[in-house]
Amino acid sequence: MKDIKAGDLAQFPLVAVSPDDSVSRALDVMQMYSFSQIPVIEKKGQIVGSITERILLQHLGKEDKTEEKLSMQIRECMDEPFPIVDSEASFEEVYNLIVEEGYPAVLVRGKDSLGIISKIDVLRAIVLR
Repeated sequence: MKDIKAGDLAQFPLVAVSPDDSVSRALDVMQMYSFSQIPVIEKKGQIVGSITERILLQHLGKEDKTEEKLSMQIRECMDEPFPIVDSEASFEEVYNLIVEEGYPAVLVRGKDSLGIISKIDVLRAIVLR
């Protein structure tokens, strides 16, 4: 595992939503790509938060007013941004962020773009080693 770098695990290009998008839009994007989490990035490229299935479940809750909640902007319910590592970061660093620190995903800064590593990418690397 010592020879595996974050850039080897990351999925490029990064799919993200804007803080101005609706919760419904975030759900659509997550469903379209089968993602359980997605970063929130402003139009200028600044990473400002994240949306996860857990956050959406908490936001929508069990009560009524679902349509109203779906039309709200993501900025009203987003969580903190995922951590960012360089593409040369070690597998151990990524593993620690996801497994030990409990982040659902890690963003990877590549040469020209951002990518993402999720739990399934870490599992895949462990199984295929």
